[in-house]
Amino acid sequence: MHALLGLSVMVGVATAVPVAAAPSATVGSLAAAHASAGEAEGVSGDSGAAAEAGEDAALAQAARTGKNVEVLSQRSESGEVYAEPSGALEAVEHVRPVRARVGGGWKDVDTALSKRPDGSLAPGVSTVATSFSGGGSTPLVTLEKAGRRLSLSWPTSLPQPVINGSMATYPSVLPDVDLQMRADVDGVSQVLVVKSPQAAASSQLASLRLAMDAHGLAVGETADGGLAAVDAGAGGEVFEAPQPLMWDSSTSPATSESSARTATGAKTLGTAAGNSADMAEGPGSSSQVAPVDVDVASGGDALVLTPDQELLQKATYPVYIDPQWYTPKAGNWTMVSRYWASSPQWRFNGESDAGMGYCAGDVRCAPEDLKRLFYSVPTSRFIGKSILAATFVANETHSYSCTAKNVQLYRTKGVNKDTTWNSQLADGFWVDLLRTNSEAKGSGCSPAGTVEFWALRAVQQASANGWSTTTFGLKAENEADKYAWKRFADDAYAGGVQPAADRDQDVAAHAEPGWDMLLVRGCGTDAAGAAGQPCDGSGWRPGVHAVPGVLGRGGWQGPRRALDIRGDDDEGLGLRLQHHHALQHSEERRRGVACARLRRGAVVAVVV
Repeated sequence: MHALLGLSVMVGVATAVPVAAAPSATVGSLAAAHASAGEAEGVSGDSGAAAEAGEDAALAQAARTGKNVEVLSQRSESGEVYAEPSGALEAVEHVRPVRARVGGGWKDVDTALSKRPDGSLAPGVSTVATSFSGGGSTPLVTLEKAGRRLSLSWPTSLPQPVINGSMATYPSVLPDVDLQMRADVDGVSQVLVVKSPQAAASSQLASLRLAMDAHGLAVGETADGGLAAVDAGAGGEVFEAPQPLMWDSSTSPATSESSARTATGAKTLGTAAGNSADMAEGPGSSSQVAPVDVDVASGGDALVLTPDQELLQKATYPVYIDPQWYTPKAGNWTMVSRYWASSPQWRFNGESDAGMGYCAGDVRCAPEDLKRLFYSVPTSRFIGKSILAATFVANETHSYSCTAKNVQLYRTKGVNKDTTWNSQLADGFWVDLLRTNSEAKGSGCSPAGTVEFWALRAVQQASANGWSTTTFGLKAENEADKYAWKRFADDAYAGGVQPAADRDQDVAAHAEPGWDMLLVRGCGTDAAGAAGQPCDGSGWRPGVHAVPGVLGRGGWQGPRRALDIRGDDDEGLGLRLQHHHALQHSEERRRGVACARLRRGAVVAVVV
């Protein structure tokens, strides 16, 4: 199960009126709202129909029920839009697909396998039509996307598989060797489990030839040692596979750091202190790792995998041999390791989370390893929008210490399958420090949970520059502190709130068309809600950015202090007035917004 990480964004249309409609929840609470987003659809009997009809109907439904209503017509594999009672629209975009088209409608992804009438196995819901063999001479795996199909077959008859969730295990496909096939939301992984040195010595394992049938696809080797299945007509990649790996079950670091690093293409992945690793998912930090040579037969009718014999001879068993296949997506993630400085760790090498920081307290870590994480989040949905607030939300799955330790969020240059520790050390790679947060979630003292980082500046730049993806990096503030070692999950989402352009136009005379927010200089509130200083409307300017909070019963109830919120030119607070009745203009001063006329739910920025 993939836990959430993500990017939360408040956006406004580029031609927004000066006072934007407020969201029904603060940016700081978006992760919680997203976690219960499934409740939005069906808040009343006609909410689904309203959403299908479009934004207007969904907004009307939300206003009538006081709850979020999903605009189903704007659903995609990785995105959704919600109409909020305030009149705002909240959009969410995930790094990984969360649903797929089934029979003309959308269903949440479900990778659990079940047997079909023809005897094959298939996940419940996946973005790739996937089937595994039910045993015998049928193809081991078949992937189909957009009318293009790729099938691989085992060289001998397969035994009947044992199903466990998303994994099918074919026992003893070779002497003392099992074959595991795992379904994912956008692809599959294939892992041979070699259980003993005797099994490794078998001539059958010296070279594995899998028959291949590619319908409408041209399969070839890539420069980095992987595979690409390209649409024979259109030319785009339909399926891709990183360079296959093999790894052993070592639980203590390699004795020779230099020799471990010299293995061409070697890769590794961190293992959480105190957690047992599922070695079949990917290599542990102390695993001996080597690349697996892969060749496409000259006729294009077979793949030939050649395991590294040197690793097999010195391995701690079991040994695991993959590859993985998946469909290319805009969102991606990777980890880099100082110990394996020249080796990519693309998509966490198949694991659902990865380590970050200095790993010296876990005997399974490579000697004094240091790791950093990167996430490429789709941001095309926000291009051309006025960004009012944004946060990056990550699910911390493990903390080495119960003491909260600082984690830094940066905007970085883009990452790809070739990104390594060495490449991210280049000048200017870590572009902009956005925020430092301190948590200890997933420790012995606290359950795993989300960590939110203020990311406004990065998302504004993505909007202004037309970036279809924006890459964020996480690293420990103190990279020499073993107690700052953490793990974060592989998923991410971007969310934003966009007000309707014709709402809340009842503003003070100083407002000018094209302004996103009002800046009220010197206008704060005391504990009773009275204006602390007189307001000077002449100081207002465009380009104000704010975080929403709630000003209820005269008191500030927001997730941030004034100095935590930084715009391009000014620091300020965003106030969302949430009352059971519309504000009267006579109430403006005692509510702390004396220079703006606001309707219920409007947002202003106030410098204090």
